[in-house]
Amino acid sequence: MTFTYVTKNNYTATNTYKFIINAYSIERLDATITAELNEEEGYISVNIKNDEIIKFYGNLLIRRTSNLSNFAEWEDIHIINVKDISALDVTWNDFSVESGVWYKYGF
Repeated sequence: MTFTYVTKNNYTATNTYKFIINAYSIERLDATITAELNEEEGYISVNIKNDEIIKFYGNLLIRRTSNLSNFAEWEDIHIINVKDISALDVTWNDFSVESGVWYKYGF
């Protein structure tokens, strides 16, 4: 990737960056996602669990949609970096929930 820029004082420079994108995926992550409301503290606890023994590393992206968009628009709300584990069991607490809104989570 090459960037060419001009400063306020009309200096021009070009920088070239070389990078490699590693594409890695697993065939299927057969995991279960559950969401549990904590009414007293006002958050939803999201748990992603897989009982199969697999080697998985990479980023696990938690997404959310709500009845405000009629469950049509998804937003990325949290990224979990997973490194070489045998069974997946990740819990994340969503403190950005609103009262009276229904949510649906995915990963």
